[in-house]
Amino acid sequence: MSFTAVAVVVAIISFLIDVIAAVIDPFKQGYPVVAIINMKVDQREMRAVKSALAEMRELRFVGVTVGTFDMVAEAWFRSADEMLSFTSEVLAQIPGILRVEPLQIHEMVTYAYDWGKRR
Repeated sequence: MSFTAVAVVVAIISFLIDVIAAVIDPFKQGYPVVAIINMKVDQREMRAVKSALAEMRELRFVGVTVGTFDMVAEAWFRSADEMLSFTSEVLAQIPGILRVEPLQIHEMVTYAYDWGKRR
């Protein structure tokens, strides 16, 4: 194979790695409790709260929002007790989190990470 052909193959593989994302169904992976966690955060502590949340293995997604809540996260748990413990004990220990409102997902209608594409 010529150098040019190899370069083309490498470019195509690099492109595919950038655009393909695997989406795992948490229910099928042993996580029957999926929650969206809304949080009200003291703005003076926002940077520290973001850093603390980014390190937590339970959280699959963390984002800063505009609206009633300041941050939102997606979390997977093995039980409702685990979710309760996480939201009422673990998150309660983070300085700057003023309020936590977990919403348990009972059924996923769609679940994809192709936000840039229109359906």
